[in-house]
Amino acid sequence: MAENKPAFEDPRVDAKAYLESKGVLRLFQELGTALIYNKPEDPRAFIIEELKRLKEKEKVQQLGSSIFTETDVETMFGMFDPTGTGFITKDQCKQAFSSLCLQAPSEVNDSVSKDEFCKMVADSRAL
Repeated sequence: MAENKPAFEDPRVDAKAYLESKGVLRLFQELGTALIYNKPEDPRAFIIEELKRLKEKEKVQQLGSSIFTETDVETMFGMFDPTGTGFITKDQCKQAFSSLCLQAPSEVNDSVSKDEFCKMVADSRAL
């Protein structure tokens, strides 16, 4: 039985796959988020500077991490500690890092305090 193939390949499918595989869609989403968050007078200059900053720090994989304030980091901890114990689990810590667009440290204790979490985030962002 002959297979029914379209008369032509849709170039949008290949383009989307390429953009996703290279992280370009995520880059554009994160640049757009930073742009809206900061609302610079000159958006083009802001984007150029943001790309330079990302390249200089070699943190393209950590896009978005620079838009979070210390209060945001503390709020993130609180979201993973809804009962207010002051501690989160190792898995919760890793998920919080992911939510902040940061690479989780390779070594994380089974139980992480708010102070430890905030220090780990600060150390991760300083890399």
